[in-house]
Amino acid sequence: MTMNYNVCDNRIMVSFGEKCVFKCKYCYTLPSCFENYPKLNIDQIINAVKNFPEKNFENIYISCDMDAFENQQRAIELIEKLAVLNKDIHFTTKTILSDVTIERIANINYELIQKGRMLIPAISICAMESSKKLEPDPIPTPLERIETIIKLKEKGLKVILAIRPFLPSVRISEYKEILDCTANYIEAVLGGTLFFDLEGTIEKRLGYNIEDFRLQPMYFIDKPGMWKVYIGHRERNFVENYCKHMEKDFFMTSPPAIESIKRKYFRK
Repeated sequence: MTMNYNVCDNRIMVSFGEKCVFKCKYCYTLPSCFENYPKLNIDQIINAVKNFPEKNFENIYISCDMDAFENQQRAIELIEKLAVLNKDIHFTTKTILSDVTIERIANINYELIQKGRMLIPAISICAMESSKKLEPDPIPTPLERIETIIKLKEKGLKVILAIRPFLPSVRISEYKEILDCTANYIEAVLGGTLFFDLEGTIEKRLGYNIEDFRLQPMYFIDKPGMWKVYIGHRERNFVENYCKHMEKDFFMTSPPAIESIKRKYFRK
């Protein structure tokens, strides 16, 4: 087993290392050139984080190559054990979280707050009408994910909306609809670039070629190899400006979003 967790932007990213059951057409984990994290159980993940040689991280991010909440019981058990390490915890999901799961998330967040830490969920919605083509079954619909955001907010969670990746095929009106539907329930918005492979796997899945790209490695994973990257200037400019209109903070990476949310919460 090769351990390839790494620290980036004051966070360590962890995963169960399994193939994601959601097959989003834009997902960078689907091309053969992508290598999943090692397949680990809860105790192995905890030990890996505890024994990681670099200690300069404040945020544990459950993400990268799968949606951990496809098994909600296991994901919550992992978070409960990670919470003992006295770090901020952040996760991104598209899953419809059950009422029991949301209650447990709220309880863990309450315990972390007593120690000056937080558990901050992000719900991923990158399209509305286009989602039908981009995110096939069994992926929950955008409206179902919005309902999850509302329920998390009702339990006192500070929720991040993840509009990522930006895609050239998604209309600006869809981004506006996402933001309008969630504005009252979120604390911040995350945008994100699209990573797609040189072999064209993702472009074939999307059904179109992307000419506007640059080459770069995945900055958040310590692995070699270059990827095409669609920055999405048009999409980012709209979302960022609309967030200003809504008086919501906009970020392109999660660490500054988490720090912003914490500053606002703990200075009350």
